Amino acid sequence: MIPSLGKGKKCGCRTGIRVTVSLRDKPRDSAGLTKTIQDLGGAIIALGTFMGESPLQSLVIFKVEGVMMDELKKAIQPLVDQFVDIRAATAE
Repeated sequence: MIPSLGKGKKCGCRTGIRVTVSLRDKPRDSAGLTKTIQDLGGAIIALGTFMGESPLQSLVIFKVEGVMMDELKKAIQPLVDQFVDIRAATAE
């Protein structure tokens, strides 16, 4: 248990949509992704970036809350090269 979270709370237990995408490795593209999520009213609650299959690609994994999955996927589709995975992530 992490004391600042309170009794019985576990780190990483927030419900949301977990998305893994392949994205061009340009600041403008990642900024567009986060702005689109914000414009939908969503909040990014976790984010990680990793080297992609080529030097020009990044693998981006993030968790979002406050938006519906189909709405999120439709909005970010034009910004990503490929969806690797998208799923509901529930608190354990």
